[in-house]
Parts: sequence; structure tokens; C-alpha cells
Amino acid sequence: MAWKASSPRTKAPVPGLLAILAAFALALVLLLPPVVNADGSAGQSAQHQCVEQGAIPEADHNPGLVKDCVTLLRVRDNLRGTGALNWSADVAMSQWDGVTLAGDPRRVTRLDLRRRGLDGSIPRRLAALERLTYLDLSENGMGGQIPQRLGRLSDLERLDLSWNELRGRVPVELGDLSNLEYLNLGHNQLNGRIPSELENLSGLERLRLNNNRLSGSIPPELGNLSSLKTLRLDFNQLKGSIPGDLGSLGALRVLFLEKNQLTGSIPPELGRLSNVRVLILCENNLSGGVPAEVGDLANLVRLDLSRNQLNGRIPRKVGGLVNLEWLDLRDNRLTGRIPSEVGGLVNLEWLDLSENRLTGPIPRPLGGLVNLELLDLSDNRLRGDIPVELSQLTNTPRILLDENRLEGCVPAALRDMPVVFDRGLPYCDQ
Repeated sequence: MAWKASSPRTKAPVPGLLAILAAFALALVLLLPPVVNADGSAGQSAQHQCVEQGAIPEADHNPGLVKDCVTLLRVRDNLRGTGALNWSADVAMSQWDGVTLAGDPRRVTRLDLRRRGLDGSIPRRLAALERLTYLDLSENGMGGQIPQRLGRLSDLERLDLSWNELRGRVPVELGDLSNLEYLNLGHNQLNGRIPSELENLSGLERLRLNNNRLSGSIPPELGNLSSLKTLRLDFNQLKGSIPGDLGSLGALRVLFLEKNQLTGSIPPELGRLSNVRVLILCENNLSGGVPAEVGDLANLVRLDLSRNQLNGRIPRKVGGLVNLEWLDLRDNRLTGRIPSEVGGLVNLEWLDLSENRLTGPIPRPLGGLVNLELLDLSDNRLRGDIPVELSQLTNTPRILLDENRLEGCVPAALRDMPVVFDRGLPYCDQ
């Protein structure tokens, strides 16, 4: 006979007990110290204002909302600066600018204040909004630093402070936001290192720290963010090598490391990013060859490795990237021939191999790139004739072939196409 675990019986709540507890909680809230006015005088308490002037209907049922009301009234002036917010005790909180209430009892769960003309600072008291899941202060003119206390918002799922004038460091305490899915601190003036503590954000899907003044190296611990889909660290002052650990980001779709001071080679481990669609590593000081493993990125749509110090040959495996629409390898030190396999990239719209040391003839299969809008092979060491097959590029792309060592004549079929070539080459019908 199977034994069945028994559970202790629980009694139903005593009638009216919930109401008594709510009234007790409200009484505690009302005992909080009063707000001091801007002129230094202690006016009518914010708690009394929130309850008596209509901001919170049924205040006895929503004691936590009274706390939230007090918090927002206290931070309002610092937050808005010279901007405008209609937060007032005589306006129902459900009508406050950018404020969303939810739950039963009601609490503030969202603050969406993007593009509000706010030019104050981020008050640390916002951390008292304990049920906040969404905080967006983006596209304002806010200054100061990011308060460390924001790391206490344990329910927060989205934090967007981008496009402001924030300074100082990225607080390590943000690594405590265990429910965070979206973190955008881009387009500010943040400096210092990227905290390795961000590896604790196991559910993070989008991390954007781009367009700041961040320095130091890329923490290899970021490779532990298994849910990450977007990683943008571009336009900073990051140094050191690209960690091979980033190859563990199996869910990653977008990786931007553009415009930093990164050195060393491109890790072959990046070839494990099976879901990546955009890989931008341009304008760094990367050296070594283009890893053949890049050809394993079957979902890649855009690849930009331009303006580095890469050398060696273009891997033939690049020709297997059938979804590729943009390939930019310009301004490197690449040598050898252009792989004819590149002509199989039928979805390619942009092909820029200029300012390298490529040799040999222009591959005739390039004429099969029917979606091409730009073909730039200028400033190399290419030889031979200009293939007549380029006239098959029916999308009328801009074709740049100058500053090479091409010979013979230009096919007459290219006369009506925007082709730039060395002046010494005549058209074949002349």
C-alpha cells in the first residue's frame, strides 16, 4: 500500500483580518517623515497629500501604492529638472505621466519617461519602487551618475537609460538584477570598465553599452550570458583581445564591437555563433587572418571586418554564406586572389574588398551577383581584363575598379553602367 504524505490543515483567514492588516500597513506608511519643501519648510506631509487629495482612491486597500506615491513625489523635481511632469497629489496616479499601475493591491510597475525633456538626474530613491519591472528614461538630457541602489530593483525586467548625458561608471550592483532581460546604457558618457558581475544576469537578452567611453578589456565572463541575443559594445575605448568565450553565446544574433582599440586575432571560436546574423568588428587594430570558421556562420547576413590590419587570404568558405547580404573587408592587408566562390553569394548587395593587396584576375562568377548595389575592388593589385560578365549585374550597381593593374579594354556592355576604372583603359569598341 502506497503511503501518501499528508499536509497540515490551514485555517481560513479570520473575516476582516485582511482589512485590519491593510489598515495597519497604511498607518505605518503615514508615520513616515514629511516631505520638506524646496524653500526648506515642512509642509503638509506627502503621505497625507497622497491619501486625502485624490491621488490614490481606496488608499486603505493599497498601502504599498501610498509608499510609491510618496516616493515619486519626493523624486519628481530632481528627476524632471526643467522638464514637466504632472505628478501631483490632486491628480489620480493612474493619470500620472509615464506611470503604470498594476496588481491587486495596486503598485507602480512601469515608468516610461522616454522623450519627456527631462534634464535632471536619476534619484536613488527610485529603488524604493519595489514592484517596478520597467524603467525607461531614455532620450532625455539627464546628467549625473547611475545610482548604485538601482541594483535593488529585484523585479526589474527592462532598464533603458540610453541617449542621455550620464557620467561615471556602470555600477557593479546592476549585476544583482536577476530578472533583467533588457539593459541599454548606450549613447552616454560612461567610463571605466565593464563590470564582470553582469555575468549574473542569466536571463539577459539584450545588452547595449555602445557609444560611451568605456575602457579596459571585454570581460570573458560575458560569454556566460546564454540567453543573450544582442551585444553592442561599439564606439568605446575598449582594448585587449576579443575573448574566445564569446563563442559560447549560442543565442546571439547581433554582435557589434566596432570602433574600439581591440588587438590580436579574431577568435576562431566565433565560428560557433550558429545564430548570429550581424557580425561587426570593423575599425579596430585586429591582426592575423580571417578565420575559416567564419564560413560556418550559416545565418550571417552582414559581415564587416573592415579597417583593421588583417592579412592572409580570404577564406574560400566565405562563399558558403548563402544568406550574406553585406561583405566588407576593405582597408586591410589581405593578399592572394579573390575566391571565385564569392560569386555564389546570390543575396549579396554590398561587396567591398578595396584598399587591400589582392592579386590575380577579377573572378568572372562575380557576374552572377544579380542583387549587387556596390562592387568595390579598387586600390588593389588585380591584373588581367575586366570580365564582360560584370555587365550581367542587372541591378546596375556602382562598380569601382580603379587603382589596380588591369589590362586590355573595358567591355562595351559596361558603357551605360556606373563603372569607375583607370583612365588609361579604353572601351573595347573604340
